[in-house]
Amino acid sequence: MLGPITGAIFLFLDRNDSVVRKHACQALLLSAVIAVAWLAVAILSVSFIGVPLVFWAGFAFLLYMAYLANQKKSFEIPFLNDYAQRLADKMAPTDSQGK
Repeated sequence: MLGPITGAIFLFLDRNDSVVRKHACQALLLSAVIAVAWLAVAILSVSFIGVPLVFWAGFAFLLYMAYLANQKKSFEIPFLNDYAQRLADKMAPTDSQGK
């Protein structure tokens, strides 16, 4: 729950910093992957033991990513990094004066 909320907050509050935009987009995309995995485990499993495991593992990974971002260390998630960079570039503020 915190991944998409904090990702969206940082994405819209600090749009001028490309590093913040990229990390926020990674958080949003990773949260979407965690949600899909959580739903898949819930639907496919007979017992619901995997649902809390997916949630807590995803939450721990998001906290680890936030810690690395706070330490100014770059962390790239395989398969999501390119999408996060493209999304971050699209979210960059535009110059309204045409310079």
